[in-house]
Formats: sequence, structure tokens, C-alpha cells
Amino acid sequence: MRIRLLAALCVSLGVVALEAKYNPTKCLEGEKHKEVPSPEGDDYKACLAYRDRTCCTAKFTEQLAQATVTSIDNFHWNRCGALSKSCEAFMIHVECFYRCSPNVNNWANPDYPSAMKFVPVCGSFCDRWYSACRKDLSCATDWISDWNYTEVSGNQCRDDAQCLSFETRYADGKALCEKMWGLSFRYVNDSISNDKCLMMDGVDFVKHNDVAVKAIFDASGSEKVLGHGGLISILCTVFWLTLKCLA
Repeated sequence: MRIRLLAALCVSLGVVALEAKYNPTKCLEGEKHKEVPSPEGDDYKACLAYRDRTCCTAKFTEQLAQATVTSIDNFHWNRCGALSKSCEAFMIHVECFYRCSPNVNNWANPDYPSAMKFVPVCGSFCDRWYSACRKDLSCATDWISDWNYTEVSGNQCRDDAQCLSFETRYADGKALCEKMWGLSFRYVNDSISNDKCLMMDGVDFVKHNDVAVKAIFDASGSEKVLGHGGLISILCTVFWLTLKCLA
């Protein structure tokens, strides 16, 4: 009973066991990223904020520089029709962040090193993303797992899937950020913790992110525990780690 109560408390407070490690000199693993961040030249067509120190290649950015972006590396955004331009702009921000930001590797997913896990994203970005896409349609909620994939056609709507609006699939910006790309992001209320979250657009947002990353990690290179109350956060972290060890 006590274990169930602690689990419920941790979930309700949004406290998770964090596995992030500060590693500013490498990019995420895999063919979608460079090994280390480096500058690109004038043939770097999109994601320009990252050009001076980027984990993506100029060739990749050509896909995002099209008048209308419908797919990236055979992953299609338009399975329920073309996205609105406002929604497409936010999708590009997210794609640039994942592929190009040198800060993403700090939250590399230990189970899938080419992916990210629990990146603390500023809630104001998530809320604006939701507002931009709320009327657009999708046949998937989790854009990582809720598809049928084929080598030739890429991601396809499942046979029983319906094209529903984003506002039907996601209650708000928090749900969008924390569900659309699996465990990639977590929503941080930046009216409270503006220096403890990352942005994907805005004036000097890359500089903001560099400063925020240094504030997020402690001297040991581990992410500082965030949450409601230090003792509860610590207990929840120990609880989740214990469950992981027993799994």
C-alpha cells in the first residue's frame, strides 16, 4: 500500500528519476548526427541558429529549406493532409533542435543512444506549439510508436487509426510536449524555472540554452533534482531507481 501511495504521489508531482549526464562535447549517437558539434558553411540552409556549432550536416538542412516540408528522411508529416504553415514552423523548430542542437546529447536516452529522453523544455514553447497546431490533423498520438512502418513508404497510419485534430489528441501544450515524441521531452513551467529549461525558438535562444544547461547540471555532471520539495523529490528518485533495479 505504501509503495502504491508513493508511486501515485511521484506521478502526480511529475517527479521522475533522471539519467541525464552533462556531456557538452559530443552529439547524439547514430547516423542522424555528427560525432561532435562543429561549424557549417553557407550551404547550411535551415536551422541557422545552430550553424556555428551544430550536430547536423548542411545536407540534412536542405530537407527543411523546402517551401513546404512534408517529410524528413522518409518520415512523413502529412499523412492526414498538409500541416498548416504555423504548425509546420514549430515542427521544423523541433526537428532542428533534435538533429542540430549540441545540448541534446546531455539527455541521451540510455536505452536508445540516438534518441533523447526527458529534455526539460520551457512550457511557453510547448504552449505556443500547441496553439499553432491545435487544428491540424494526425492519425498518431505518439509519433515514434503509433505508426505502421515500411522500408519503402516510411510511416503509415495504422489501419484502425483516425485523423483527429491535435487538440483532440492532446489536452494542452504539456500533453503535446510529453506525448508526441515519446519520452523525449518534459514540460517545465518557465514562469517558475526560466533558467532551468530549454527553448527551440526566440531571440538568442541558443545562448539561453547554453546558460540553462550549465544551471541545470551540478558540479558532478548530473542533473539537479527538480520538483516540489527537496525531500519528496529525493524519495521519488530513489523509488524509481529501485524499481528499475528490480525490473
